[in-house]
Amino acid sequence: MQKTTRLIIVVLVVTVLAIGTVALLFYEGIIKPPTQSSSGKTDYFTIIEEDPPGALAGMNGSYYKNAAGPPWPVLQVHVGDTVVITVMNNKSSFEPHGFGIDYYLPSPGLTLSPGQSHTITFVATEAGSFRIYCTIECSIHPLMQNGELIVSAS
Repeated sequence: MQKTTRLIIVVLVVTVLAIGTVALLFYEGIIKPPTQSSSGKTDYFTIIEEDPPGALAGMNGSYYKNAAGPPWPVLQVHVGDTVVITVMNNKSSFEPHGFGIDYYLPSPGLTLSPGQSHTITFVATEAGSFRIYCTIECSIHPLMQNGELIVSAS
């Protein structure tokens, strides 16, 4: 009987903490409900930040891409689209990672501790090519500087 009671208490505490965390993230503006874009289109992306030797080391595997090569990862949207990006610091990571996008989420951007994730939402209002990068300096982070958000005019 005591084990069942403890389990119920643990489940209730975890549930309350989860609801409180989501409420706080909405309040702080980190999670925003999608707004209606002028195009009516919503584009969803997931960026996983991970330390080597994971398959997704860097940002979605940018660690294994040639730094002088083409950008990685590349997100392509259109002006007027609502952009929803979930950024996750993989739990196997041992250090925080950052996330920024020139113009749309400039420095200091986000900082994610190991196991954390954040969802950002914005409407793509400016056409062009915008750098996606880690906002924290350490040994792996230079390999997380080569992403790109491409916003097309049409």
